[in-house]
Amino acid sequence: MRGRMMIDGLDTRQNKPRIISEHVGTVFQDPENQFLMLTVSEEIAFGLRNTGLEENEVSSRTGAIAGKLGITGLLGKSIFELSSGQKQLVALASTLSCGPSHILLDEPTSQLDGRGARLFFSHLGDICSKDGVTAIVSEHRVERGTGVCSRFIGIEEGKITVDGSSDDMYNWYGSKGVDVSAEGGVRNARRAGCKAVLDIQNLGMSYEEAPVLKDVTLTVREGEIVALLGANGSGKTSILKSVMNFTKKESGSISLDGCDITDTPSAVISRKIGYLSHNPLNYLFHPTLREELDFSLGMHDKVDSGLNGDMIEITRMLGLEEKLESFPREFSCGERELAAIACTLVGNRRCLLLDEPTRGMDYWKKNAFLGLVAELCAKRRMASLIATHDVSLVSTWADRAIVMSGGIAAEVDPTDVGMLKENA
Repeated sequence: MRGRMMIDGLDTRQNKPRIISEHVGTVFQDPENQFLMLTVSEEIAFGLRNTGLEENEVSSRTGAIAGKLGITGLLGKSIFELSSGQKQLVALASTLSCGPSHILLDEPTSQLDGRGARLFFSHLGDICSKDGVTAIVSEHRVERGTGVCSRFIGIEEGKITVDGSSDDMYNWYGSKGVDVSAEGGVRNARRAGCKAVLDIQNLGMSYEEAPVLKDVTLTVREGEIVALLGANGSGKTSILKSVMNFTKKESGSISLDGCDITDTPSAVISRKIGYLSHNPLNYLFHPTLREELDFSLGMHDKVDSGLNGDMIEITRMLGLEEKLESFPREFSCGERELAAIACTLVGNRRCLLLDEPTRGMDYWKKNAFLGLVAELCAKRRMASLIATHDVSLVSTWADRAIVMSGGIAAEVDPTDVGMLKENA
């Protein structure tokens, strides 16, 4: 509304987005919002073809950028087959393929595992230093960029409050009681219940004959928060979808409170198990957040059961009490995530399945949310299974940690930050 923004000498008020886009590439927070084609290779090549390049040059540059980002093996795949982390890498590749002078990246590593995030920042650093590209990265997990980013800018209430080195950023967060220099903190000592709520035995499944889960066995007990870690595509989401019966299982059984739910319809399972997928927009379709929550309660016949007060308390603890009459799809990404979580939490369920629930959240919102989950698990004797790459989440809040690798589940020490970083 005020001021001036110049990009390579171009005034953004006087030039159309088509002109600006020749200089600036953007990677969205939700990569699906920028996909136009059906396969990975076609998506990366789309922008190149629009510049009028010969087909052999398009093919060469598509292969080159895929190789840089380690996704050559994905080129022949459908966009719909990819994990969320893989989609984020494809979105980055399609943006970089056109060779912009500047790149804007909104939470680009929020869905990447530790190795993927390090690889991403490494390639980004190479591109910036070798090709003279400027990158501006919006990121909550600032520790991931300390080895590459040359400046750190902190925004508070719409104003720049710090502009300097990583040390300046750490000091700024530290003044607010947050230590971002070390992933992990003091783990909450909660006594886990003995009764099994969710029991998965010898679970196996494949996608197009490629094994994804191999004899996975794990139990989540009353009061527990169990973290699922592993590289992108390791099977974390597949476990959660299998519990909800969203995908076809080849072997094994799943029980809830001792009752077999292996072949129970998803609509019935959802009355006892709350499931939050990667994309919060899948959950938000009413004009206001209050109506979203009322709908969730109504699906469980809870509107008149006295849980409306609980609904208000949940929104208060998540910092959404001022948003109850607002349109959820206009929220920020982190707020949409919290809104979808609120819809998942209401209804007095026995178990929560949360897939990357803290992406897009700052440190304060993340801890408020996890504090709420911990409180609900303790008070209501719920069980919670969380798929995540967030090491600080696991080391601070999880009672147990399960690492997925090659379709196999193995338990690790949730307080061993080095081990968690290696497997996140």
